[in-house]
Amino acid sequence: MQEMDFQLAQAAAYLPPALQMILKKLPPGFGAQIHEIRLRAGQPVALFDGKTAYLLEQDGRIGAQRNGRAYLFSRQELEATFRAVCEYSVHSFQEEIKQGFVTLKGGHRAGLCGTCLLDHGQVIGLKEISSINLRIARQMLGSADFLYSKLFSGEAKSVLLIGQAGSGKTTVLRDLIRQLSDGKNGTSYKVAVIDERGELSASYHGVSQNQLGYNADVYHLYPKHIGMSMALRTMSPQIIACDEISTEDDIEVLLQSMNAGAKVLATIHGGSLAEVSRRGKLSVLLKAGVFDAAAVLSGTKAPGTVAEIISLREAGTWES
Repeated sequence: MQEMDFQLAQAAAYLPPALQMILKKLPPGFGAQIHEIRLRAGQPVALFDGKTAYLLEQDGRIGAQRNGRAYLFSRQELEATFRAVCEYSVHSFQEEIKQGFVTLKGGHRAGLCGTCLLDHGQVIGLKEISSINLRIARQMLGSADFLYSKLFSGEAKSVLLIGQAGSGKTTVLRDLIRQLSDGKNGTSYKVAVIDERGELSASYHGVSQNQLGYNADVYHLYPKHIGMSMALRTMSPQIIACDEISTEDDIEVLLQSMNAGAKVLATIHGGSLAEVSRRGKLSVLLKAGVFDAAAVLSGTKAPGTVAEIISLREAGTWES
């Protein structure tokens, strides 16, 4: 029986022993390719490598179609896995559960699906868990090398990362934070990381499981506008980094960041600068000159790579 990939083994430690044993029988090298283990009550266990979903069979083989050899995950196993990812203290994880996930040691994440509990229109919890998506953390160190070499040879700059879902925006942003915080070019910057969804730091009991450098301060699970405002008041950041800007509150506090002299690193969903610049909210930031440059990611075929860098420093205008 082969040694399991380290990241996979770390995440699989929350799974029932029988499933852990089967995962050890996977074809050589396949474990290192797994991005997600998808668990659904009464359904085959699915392994996703970023492009294709494979069904796990009872002998460790993988197939593309359901058959009689598939490993069916029981309701009891799903409930046991849920308790395990919550460290057998579900109430301690209620704030994360309300957001639909639990962060695990090593930076892995258990996405949760079930029946929503509402109170006056606000999500207060989750019951009857129906599926768990165990996402394997695989930090891509060096993914921001190209971006860093082109934009950060001198002073720090504000950068907007643009990409579609699955293009690796968060991956590149995380690595850019690490390089700026660690002072790759000889200058270390104080970076306030506003980690509203927990995906940048993957903090576990207050410790970032992802490498963000020694000079990064993490605001874990703070709404972006609150975390940014607090950072500006108390931590004197030189750079503020956040994922997925979208709301008017986000826009307002980013304008405040610029006025306070802090640079901004942020991501936004889109296919091009021309596309996102047509959105009313973002156009306010672009016209105000909040960002020095925009980086457009290559897409899902080459996640975590930058296709184009566009300067936005010409009298507050930009080119596409």
